[in-house]
Amino acid sequence: MDRSPIKFPFASNEHARLREVREVIGPRRDKDPFLQQIAERARLLFGSQSAVISVVESDHQWFLANVGIDLEATPRDYAICSRTIMSDQPLLLADAREHHEFATHPSVMLEPKVRFYAGAPIVLSSGFRVGSVCAIDVEPREMPAKERDGGGRGQARQRWYTSPVGL
Repeated sequence: MDRSPIKFPFASNEHARLREVREVIGPRRDKDPFLQQIAERARLLFGSQSAVISVVESDHQWFLANVGIDLEATPRDYAICSRTIMSDQPLLLADAREHHEFATHPSVMLEPKVRFYAGAPIVLSSGFRVGSVCAIDVEPREMPAKERDGGGRGQARQRWYTSPVGL
């Protein structure tokens, strides 16, 4: 993969966040069946081609689970999940080509040519955001009506935004 010219911001507590990633998540790279089920549910919820559970490290992201996409890791500045962990709010891109920040992003312009992205940060009890659960597709799509209307099972309080605070 080509390196991205886009550099995502780092949290002011990035060193502490990375320490937490390494202490809690560790070097684990096996595909946990439970996490695979969560990724599959995210894929089904959005009707997307694929879904991943990512862990964002200092210079790359790797996947604890992935469904429908054959990737183990990507450079961090190639990862949309790097932006997702900058906020407690989900990031929804109905068509990444239409978003000023992501229109020229390598993962949008090159393989896998992401168009749709719906990601929520994984927040540990310590408050650190270490990765994300996200649904990805090569076709643009709208947010499911049950999510838009807040009527999804167990999701009534979940609000999706087209951009997190600060974009």
